[in-house]
Amino acid sequence: MIKFLNKSFNPGVWMTCFVIFFLPILLYLGYWQISRGFEKKAIWEAYSINKTLPPILEKELSLYKKEDLFYRSVVIQGSYINDSFLLDNRVYRSKKAMRFLLLLKAKTKQSI
Repeated sequence: MIKFLNKSFNPGVWMTCFVIFFLPILLYLGYWQISRGFEKKAIWEAYSINKTLPPILEKELSLYKKEDLFYRSVVIQGSYINDSFLLDNRVYRSKKAMRFLLLLKAKTKQSI
């Protein structure tokens, strides 16, 4: 029993077991949340920097490393293929939505 300001604190066995079990878990989750925040910040900074760069032409893609192409704009010329896909059960701005995807056949035969 602990006395503080003339009040006694007696947590009991169950509360002690609860704290011993959940305190490490909650501390780990807090650490994970902070590290994930740093990862998101790094991703956002890379996105912001690469979006300000000029677009890359399709034929120049092979000159870059894969890591340098993340979040970069690319100019591709080609024609649309008649096949299309609807992805339903999407959410856009807190409303139900669908995503319409069209396939593009590039003029060059380079794999993208």
